[in-house]
Amino acid sequence: MKTHPFEDVTHVPALEPLLARLGTVFQRFDDQDSGCTSYGLLTSGQRWFVKTASAPEAVPSLDRAMAVHNAISHPCIVALAHSFTTDIGPVLVY
Repeated sequence: MKTHPFEDVTHVPALEPLLARLGTVFQRFDDQDSGCTSYGLLTSGQRWFVKTASAPEAVPSLDRAMAVHNAISHPCIVALAHSFTTDIGPVLVY
């Protein structure tokens, strides 16, 4: 049984076509100082927060976030459910 809709994803060329196949994007956050774009995705009654680099300059920020999630687990920190890559860089799924 799949635990989340991204479970089998390891790489996609671009994120938005995947999101469109998986569910409904109910929010897009693209005016961020970090250079990242984030999405709220509704699929199978669950909401997911998906964050990706919109430019190569944003990749180090996502790499740091993954390192923090690998090193720290705390009830006050939303857990990283999955990560995979696009042609630009990493995608983090919460």
